[in-house]
Amino acid sequence: MKTPKWWMTEHPSVVSFRWNNGVTFGASYSFMISAALGYLVLIFFLHSWMKRRPNPEMDVSRLHHGALRLSSMMHYKT
Repeated sequence: MKTPKWWMTEHPSVVSFRWNNGVTFGASYSFMISAALGYLVLIFFLHSWMKRRPNPEMDVSRLHHGALRLSSMMHYKT
């Protein structure tokens, strides 16, 4: 069985990937800008929503932090 690191970094489709403007999905400046703005809007919405809840430590933020930590550990695992 292949490791998660192999699937994310050494798989042949990942290694041979080339970014072609106009051909690759999301390879335009408008997509990049709209994705970044959409992310910021989502973050500000979630932040304001979390302030209204009685418990400021939401499960969503814990899950997000855990997912980032897990992906980081898989990436740097030797």
